[in-house]
Amino acid sequence: LQDLIVNILKYQPAVNQVELNFWNPQPEMLQWLKENGLVLEVYSPLGNDKQVGKSLFVKDIACKLGIIPAQVIISWSVQRGMIILPKSMTPARIAENLAVFELPQEGFGGSETAAASHPPQRVVNTSAGWKLPLDVFD
Repeated sequence: LQDLIVNILKYQPAVNQVELNFWNPQPEMLQWLKENGLVLEVYSPLGNDKQVGKSLFVKDIACKLGIIPAQVIISWSVQRGMIILPKSMTPARIAENLAVFELPQEGFGGSETAAASHPPQRVVNTSAGWKLPLDVFD
């Protein structure tokens, strides 16, 4: 079905924007987009403010590198090849979000494993926001 969708389009899209983060890593989608020459643009790359420091693995990598957990998640996302759109109204957080670091292989690979070790959790509920009587992701 996915190949059919791309083949019937008159113009292939260049970018797909989806919710993707450490708690909803969607590795199959990321791989498919790369294989089909599409760029992945991510909203909610940090999940929500309650999730950012929740992963012990992320906390451990942050401590080892002397950075904050959000910077680990942002750096992991960039190393995966995604365009990310973190948002904040706090100038200090905006500056922190701009500081991207190359994670060592153990940190990057471990982050991939840790992210895939739990069931996907969406942060943005489009159905509720649009007041739909169904879940568009079911």
